[in-house]
Amino acid sequence: MAKVQMAHCEDEPSRRQLYRLVFLLLVTVPFIPEIVIYGIIGLARVKGCQLEQTAVCLVGAVPVSHAIGFTLKATAGFVVAQAGSLKFIVGFYLAIAGWQAACYGALSQGWTRVWIRLLLGFAVALLFATLPYFGQTIATSYLENENCPPATEGGFGSCRAFGSYVDRGDYNPMNDAGQLGWLALIGAPLALGIFAVYAIWAVVVSIHSAKRRVKSA
Repeated sequence: MAKVQMAHCEDEPSRRQLYRLVFLLLVTVPFIPEIVIYGIIGLARVKGCQLEQTAVCLVGAVPVSHAIGFTLKATAGFVVAQAGSLKFIVGFYLAIAGWQAACYGALSQGWTRVWIRLLLGFAVALLFATLPYFGQTIATSYLENENCPPATEGGFGSCRAFGSYVDRGDYNPMNDAGQLGWLALIGAPLALGIFAVYAIWAVVVSIHSAKRRVKSA
């Protein structure tokens, strides 16, 4: 029996390390579009490309702005195009809520101290309350220049950066990214509400564990 307990104690640190890695992956994966956009812009800058240059800046054989436009259309553009469907919107929020809950599950397995759980849990809530809705707008704000003006009340006009249009001259997918912000009206309170439930659970579990340790002592 003692050997079994010792083996369990030895496995515990490695198990927690595994869950911490899972937690980091779960937090990172939903924000791959923003990471891709920043990565594309970073590659362009490393190559020496400038926002207002006239020659087309290429990453491989693809114009930088076209790659950014494709990323926006495949994510923000798709969501905005489907936003008129109630089933899609409900599924969209449920998917985000489920992913946030999965993050909390991995967090609880990776850390035992309640203050760490609450601190990281709140950070996760802030991420899920903002980045799914404003992340791509923030990421593409770097493209603003004389040929790619900031958004007005009517949205963005055509955007030309790194020598080519972001998608097409008559269509700017940055507008789709901007429209995602409206979904935060429900998404942000939902993320904070999920954290509130998790925080209550974490505190209750911590108190229960403390009482059990006192009794066993």
